[in-house]
Amino acid sequence: MFVVKCGMCAAGPTAIVLFATFISSSLSTLIAFATMVIALMFIALSMNMLGWILDKDIGPRSMQEIADTIKEGSEGFFATQYTMIFKFAFATSIGLFFLYAMRDPVPGSELNYYFSTTSMAMITSLSFIIGACCSAVAGYAGIWVSVRANIRVAAASRNDYNAAL
Repeated sequence: MFVVKCGMCAAGPTAIVLFATFISSSLSTLIAFATMVIALMFIALSMNMLGWILDKDIGPRSMQEIADTIKEGSEGFFATQYTMIFKFAFATSIGLFFLYAMRDPVPGSELNYYFSTTSMAMITSLSFIIGACCSAVAGYAGIWVSVRANIRVAAASRNDYNAAL
């Protein structure tokens, strides 16, 4: 398994070097590709860590019952909180749309040849909504992992404090 992990770590930098050598030498394209590769590497790392955490012992049934109650409460809190946040984000995106739709085109900008002020307003408001949705997904992932990791930390601390750390 160690060899596979080392290969996965080397695959990212190798892909970046191969991309720079054979596909594009443009700095902006190389930066965008490297950013994507590094992000994918960290997603793979986080999935590996998640699997490692979820393999740990969850303790006796009494601890699991308490953890289930905490899971239910945290997911209910998340749903309530993000329902309200989504309403504010939607209202803010409508406000952004009207602010960008009413402004004058930027003089000398090449974007004026491709997009009207209305289409730029639509792109801006949709980008804001997409960002809010990505934030919600990240928040849910954080709650999901932390609730499940906490029971494993509590179970590990019953026997060995070093294992809990």
